[in-house]
Amino acid sequence: MDNYQRLFNESRPQKNDRLFLPNQEDVKKMIDSEWLQDLLNGVTFYQRKEYQTAIKYLDRAIQQKSDNHHLYEVRANIKEDSGDILGAINDYKKSLYISGSDWYATYNQIAINYLNIKDFNKALIAFDIAIELKDDLKNRGIDENTMPYFMDGVVTRVDLERIFSNRANTKLSLLDYKGCGDDCIRAIEINPEYSNSYFVFGLMFLALEQYDNAYKVFKAAES
Repeated sequence: MDNYQRLFNESRPQKNDRLFLPNQEDVKKMIDSEWLQDLLNGVTFYQRKEYQTAIKYLDRAIQQKSDNHHLYEVRANIKEDSGDILGAINDYKKSLYISGSDWYATYNQIAINYLNIKDFNKALIAFDIAIELKDDLKNRGIDENTMPYFMDGVVTRVDLERIFSNRANTKLSLLDYKGCGDDCIRAIEINPEYSNSYFVFGLMFLALEQYDNAYKVFKAAES
């Protein structure tokens, strides 16, 4: 089953890995285009935390270039920070629909948003997909270190321990204590210095009323 359908229970066009290799004329047209200027203005106002003005510029850019999935991701990121979580999820969903492709960081952001609105079942599915897609990159020998962490404010790559830690938190909310513990251990194995994994692990032990273990884990987070 397609990952998009797996998460949203809807079908989308077949996967379309578009590779745009612009020539000089293409670059000139893009630089001179109104939609790109609106994107740049939107990012500027976003950096100033003037979210509503930023969204207006992204709205205009999308009206002119509705087939550009990246614009929806930028607007989703702005909506996240402005508190419009459902709007952000819808824009990330639109981005995945238009691109026809899957990028794990997009699913991770969707998962975080579902987690924030306490839709834990949806969050779990999205985190599962994000981890599977990231593992696939590793299996194909793709080096993400050549990519930036952010592009126009959009998260482009995420450390695996963070995804496992967030999925552990989701499983904790679903009372899946074994799954939570397994994910915390996996995250700690990947990066023993990432403190959030210990914190979630400690919360799990507190929920189980294993206070000695909780204390040990919380202390480990401090070291």
